[in-house]
Order: sequence, then structure tokens, then C-alpha cells
Amino acid sequence: MIKNMTVQPHWGADQLVVSWQTTEEPEPEHNVIVLSSLDSESWVNVTDRGELDRQAGTFIHKEPLSLRRSNELFYRIILQTGGDRWDSPSVSAQQLLKPHEFAIVRQILSQEHHAMRVGEGVEVMLLKPLTFGEPSNTYDETTGQFIGGDVDESGFGERFKNGYFPPVKTYVTLTNQQDKQDNDAGGKGTNELTKVTARAFCFPRPQRNDLIINPANDERYTVGQINTHRFKGIIPVMCDIELDVLPRGDVRYKLIPEDVPDPYTS
Repeated sequence: MIKNMTVQPHWGADQLVVSWQTTEEPEPEHNVIVLSSLDSESWVNVTDRGELDRQAGTFIHKEPLSLRRSNELFYRIILQTGGDRWDSPSVSAQQLLKPHEFAIVRQILSQEHHAMRVGEGVEVMLLKPLTFGEPSNTYDETTGQFIGGDVDESGFGERFKNGYFPPVKTYVTLTNQQDKQDNDAGGKGTNELTKVTARAFCFPRPQRNDLIINPANDERYTVGQINTHRFKGIIPVMCDIELDVLPRGDVRYKLIPEDVPDPYTS
């Protein structure tokens, strides 16, 4: 079943983000339909008017039904999985945020977005590992282990072929870099590790093991620990994330983000 569904402002101008969780894990190939309404009676399918992230349980609505009444808009989610249908209750931003609080969150996000665009922020691509599909050439389904996955371009070190869902764009500010040495697991000396701390928006939602690509220099990172900052302790607004810098020899540098197919349509 669907739970903890929320509606809140997004950092994109006049955009809204709908997020939800489920009481149990749906099938990886589950389908999601997003409905919106001005009065909670007449509903419009808006799934194709934004960015839907089925795995993270988020929908960024880029064309809300009303800009003037965006904090009053209602949303419903229909999730279809394994022959079952899960329907969410209708939810609006007003259930968690009073009108002036909605305006405060929108202002916070707008200021953060402006600071990133004109300051030290970087527009990056966020890619999430595939959760279904044809196994990559080096993934052994029997043992659940990779065989020579470090050089396999079929899955770029991930379980399924093509490795990742298509990228979505977001902004981060790289705030701190730390170089470390770690003992090699195979007993072959030490590995040089570089960790970067970054400030990021909560939506699109970064999660552990996501891949982040900086198009400006093609630097690539994997997401580690995430610390979320919430308005009133409830509404996720910004987060601090720890990034592992991938060495240039990593197979994930072979991935061309613009060519990543959408498994739901290809």
C-alpha cells in the first residue's frame, strides 16, 4: 500500500514535487500513474507532464494545473504491481504546510537555486542503478556475484545490462574534498580514495550508489552517506551528501549518459 505521500514546492520555478513510500516492495517493473485535481473530484492524468522516478517514489510536476493555486492542488497515485492496484488517498500541500509555510519553503528553494546557478553550484546528471532487466554479462544469477565486472561495459559494474536509468539534471555545490588511503582488499598495497562533500537538493532524490556526472569535466562520483535537512523537521529541503570520486580507469567512464535507454519504453 502507499503511505507517507506528500506534496511540496520544487526548486524548479512554479514546479511541485509529489513523494510517497510503500508498505511493501512493489515489483521492479511496476507502473505508476499520477493524477491531479483542483477540487479533489475531477482528476487529470499528469504523468507525462513531469519527471517520474518510480524507484525513489517521486514525481516532479513541471506543469501544474494552476500556478496561482499550486498549494491547493490535490494529487493521487495509482501503483500497479503484479496484478494488484494500490490507490493512494488524495493529498495536497496544505495537509503539511500552511500557505505562508508553503511560501517560505518555495523561497528557500528559490534562493538555493539562485545561489547555485550564479555561485559555485554545478549542474550535474544523476543516474540511478537499474533494478530490473537482462543480467549483465558478468553477473552470475546463481551466486549473486560479479565475475570480472570491473571491465564489463554491458552493465558498467551494475547487475543489469545498460547499468542505469536515464539521467536527470539537478544542481550540487561541491564544498569539501578529502583524500584518503585504503588498504587494497586483495592485499596489493593501497588505494587512493577521494571523497567530496556536496550540498544538493532533495529532489530528484539522491540515494546511495547513485551515479553523479559533472558534464563540465566528466568527473564521476557515487553517492554515499546522505544527511537530509528538513523544514519543521518534516519537509525535506536540502541535503549534504558524501561522494566517492571514481578513478579515471573506472568502467563507468565508458558510459555515455545521453545514450542510456529508458527500460520502460525501449
